[in-house]
Amino acid sequence: MTRSFDCPTCGTDDDVYGTRVDDDRIMLRCERCAAEWPRDETQRCATCSGTDISTVPRAVLAGGRATVQSIVGRQDVPVCAVCDREAVETYTLRGHALPPGHITAASQPRDTHDERE
Repeated sequence: MTRSFDCPTCGTDDDVYGTRVDDDRIMLRCERCAAEWPRDETQRCATCSGTDISTVPRAVLAGGRATVQSIVGRQDVPVCAVCDREAVETYTLRGHALPPGHITAASQPRDTHDERE
């Protein structure tokens, strides 16, 4: 998931840099206004900014002989309980992995207006 870190003081995201202060914390600093704050580690949906994120498996394909492709593994991908609900219900609740190449709304923003049409 792509994350943006905006300065809470001046609003810029161009001049924000992080420094690890111990094993599990990163402090962010705005070079424009010198503000400092701890980085929020909460995972958020790239589409709705919700925090109800979990992971489900997605099938991974590899080329075999000729043009045949086979499922060779699974990769855990983040899903949003709201935006990815339909895909989770369709595939994973039935014991299947998400299809290869399926991009979840939690990992890449979607135009929710286009999804309803």
